[in-house]
Amino acid sequence: MALSKITKADDITLSGGVYVGGTASDNYLDDYEEGTWTPTYEGSTSNPTVTHDTQDGRYTKVGNLVTITFKIGTDSATGGSGNLLVAGLPFTPATTFYFGVVAYNFSGANGTYNSDRPIYSFVTGSTMRLWRGDTGNLQCSALSSSTNANRLFGVAHYYTDT
Repeated sequence: MALSKITKADDITLSGGVYVGGTASDNYLDDYEEGTWTPTYEGSTSNPTVTHDTQDGRYTKVGNLVTITFKIGTDSATGGSGNLLVAGLPFTPATTFYFGVVAYNFSGANGTYNSDRPIYSFVTGSTMRLWRGDTGNLQCSALSSSTNANRLFGVAHYYTDT
């Protein structure tokens, strides 16, 4: 019997999951989800007043592993205090989890950080705290009040119990 090429996701409908790489329970794939989320800037002590002009977040969840991509930017940002956070994650992380480089570019009040000066992060609660390895935590004061500012592009992975 010849197998035909599957050309789109609608060609297969599975109910209850599928085994991938064997029939042991740890090979059972029964949780796959894609969707969107809305990233926002917050502060760890008090939130800045922000007018976001770009808030695009997407996620893929396979089992308990969540992969997020996002871009976020503002037309104005004032006030706020403490560490700069990205909030609105689509799933609550399982634990405080460090997950490496998340920013390809951030343009704020303190200059532009790009791939040669990456921004790192860790997830705690439902937020990501941002820091640069050479200067420490980014603070809310890093946010620029300028139009079309505070651009942050990233990708991250974390685990959830949800």
